[in-house]
Amino acid sequence: MAHEPIRLSFKIDAYSPATIPMGRLAEYMAELAQMLGEQASVHFVELRDGSTQLVHVIEHEAYPKVQARTSAITTGEASAEAMNAYRGLNKKLAEDNASATYAPFDGGAEILPFPGARAPRPVEFLPVEQPGSIDGVIIGVGGRAASQNASPVIVDTGDAVITCHATRSLAKQLGHYVYDAPRRFSGAGQWQRGEGGAWTLKRFVIHSHEELDDTPLTTLVGRLRAVPSDFNASADPLADILSDRDGGDLN
Repeated sequence: MAHEPIRLSFKIDAYSPATIPMGRLAEYMAELAQMLGEQASVHFVELRDGSTQLVHVIEHEAYPKVQARTSAITTGEASAEAMNAYRGLNKKLAEDNASATYAPFDGGAEILPFPGARAPRPVEFLPVEQPGSIDGVIIGVGGRAASQNASPVIVDTGDAVITCHATRSLAKQLGHYVYDAPRRFSGAGQWQRGEGGAWTLKRFVIHSHEELDDTPLTTLVGRLRAVPSDFNASADPLADILSDRDGGDLN
């Protein structure tokens, strides 16, 4: 026995069928199809009045997979393809100063929220300026962005390539260390906090620098052991220390 396909509606509140540009309508349809997946089983039916309703059907056999996909979008656990399409729809709605409702055509619970322009705006954090330092190798100095007061100094930290700035005289000095040993650059940084709490370095002005000691730890330990000392190792150094502290009486 054949089952009827499930009829759904994606309703955009900013347009009517007579006012929505054809190219924009095509963009919405493409993102919606990408979000739902099972594209061979999803079929456009009509464009209805009452704002702009994209009415489509999903074949009965494919609907459980689509349900699982939309549920995963709600929790943020869907595939990158589905999540990107969902975010793309919301972005387009926000650009059009609109929101949308996605639900069964004949009524029922909303399947996915599409707040679009009604979504709360992300909190904006002011940049923070403070002294700091970065370690890395200079891979370039100067260039077309140089000015009378500042010159770019490009530093590879191993995790990222950062364009710092320095006075022209300091940049000229740093030019001698391009692709040289790693150095520590001290100065003033401007940091920006993102929504997830991570801090990103937006600008760094170099004030001073020094070469990093890249001597292996084993070599440094060997040098320490070779330093002459009057300390005589014993079988129980802790007891010796306590003895000295207590005048030799451990009881």
